Amino acid sequence: MRILAYREHLDRKLPFEAGTENGGIPYGWWLMRYGQKQFPQARALNQFGNLSAIFGWITLLALIAATFCFIMSKA
Repeated sequence: MRILAYREHLDRKLPFEAGTENGGIPYGWWLMRYGQKQFPQARALNQFGNLSAIFGWITLLALIAATFCFIMSKA
């Protein structure tokens, strides 16, 4: 999702925040914090931001569950 959002950002020639020009993790973090809300003309970025936030939370919950399972398997 981050790559698609970055491509959309480039195609629309929107300005980048400092440190997010190259995409990568900083750009994904910027999306998850809904930094794209400042660009009402780029509605597709809202969709990418929402999906990035959802996937981020799912990943966090999966990591917590995996850690819990690992700890319980050692008990």
